[in-house]
Amino acid sequence: MFADERSIVRFGVGRNMVTSIRHWSVACGFMYENSDGRYVPTGLAKQIFDGLDPYSEHPATAWLLHWNLAGRGTRSTTWWWLFNCIPQQTFDRNAVFDSLKSFCAVAKRDVSDSTLRRDVDVCLASYVSRTPKASNEDVAEPVLAELPLLQSQINSAGTLSFRRGAKPTLPDALFAYALLEFWIATGAGGPNTSAEKPSRFRLASLSSESVLRICTQHTPGCGN
Repeated sequence: MFADERSIVRFGVGRNMVTSIRHWSVACGFMYENSDGRYVPTGLAKQIFDGLDPYSEHPATAWLLHWNLAGRGTRSTTWWWLFNCIPQQTFDRNAVFDSLKSFCAVAKRDVSDSTLRRDVDVCLASYVSRTPKASNEDVAEPVLAELPLLQSQINSAGTLSFRRGAKPTLPDALFAYALLEFWIATGAGGPNTSAEKPSRFRLASLSSESVLRICTQHTPGCGN
């Protein structure tokens, strides 16, 4: 789908954009490279685009994209880093850049400053609504901007904050799906798991009260 020259005609974009589409399709969990080196749709992609939400109109699809990018972090390290390793409620893009650069140095990842800054800018912009002054090329809202996760500080350029609290558009079933996947991947689940540990739920910027509401609503005895 992406390897031959026909992909440029098929998608109606340039070669670099074809490469970008392939990257983000994998990062979002919608495609994978099989044993033959071909990129094919995942079962999840088929379920969503062949029936459940073919035009990505349901908020649950955006939440799922967020989980795949920031929860799993496959090919999206900056997204994972932002929602798992930035403890401050309010921060600026330089702080994200500096901490991520330090992480790359420790992990011995050779990444240029320009590439890292561009990745941070793209990550943050994907969660914030466009301003009225945006150019015609940027008027389309990012899919993740509809999620109440980040907000810009009006009087402080480049400063953002996490929006903690209830998330009415986040389906309880999807929250449970992400939580179970997290527990399986990290071995963090168990009878003593506490909603007071914010790192467990930072990905959705949920308050402990919101987590307890979900637990008590669907799990008898959870709130006792």
